[in-house]
Amino acid sequence: MDIPMGGPRYTWSDKWGSKLSKLDRFLVSDAIMLHFLHIMGLVLDKNILDHHPIVLLEHQVDYSPSPFRIFHSWFDQDGFDEVVHNSWTSNVVGNLNDNPWVIFKKKLQFLKSNLRLWNSNARECFISKRKTLQDEVEEIDASLMLDGGSADLREQRVSAIKELTDLDHLSGVELA
Repeated sequence: MDIPMGGPRYTWSDKWGSKLSKLDRFLVSDAIMLHFLHIMGLVLDKNILDHHPIVLLEHQVDYSPSPFRIFHSWFDQDGFDEVVHNSWTSNVVGNLNDNPWVIFKKKLQFLKSNLRLWNSNARECFISKRKTLQDEVEEIDASLMLDGGSADLREQRVSAIKELTDLDHLSGVELA
């Protein structure tokens, strides 16, 4: 079987370039093609003499989705380490005699689903905590407008605004 070639169409030329021919090629058996599905030849540029060197390659491009995405901000959030540890140490594999790569893939899939659930819960907690802090600042502002408020009330406002700023910073780090 003749292998498909990439690069220049011809592998030989005379010194004037008036005669071109595809002299060099790879011939392989069908059994090789069964084991190496994405095999091809690549014709390289001619440096010396009259032949182009050729290289046999197996090149496969995987456009499948990535196993999962991790944001650096997750490392600082509560519960992330436990989710990863518990997901990885749990026995999600049906048969321990499976190929190690299959076991690895199953563990990554299980970790991905657990991270997705954890992230959803963490995002809900983030939204509710932010809403609570915003409501607290609004109540403190209303109280300060009515009677001027105490120093303790002003400190609570500064503390709540700092927490809001920290939450917004964590959210911004995740988006960056």
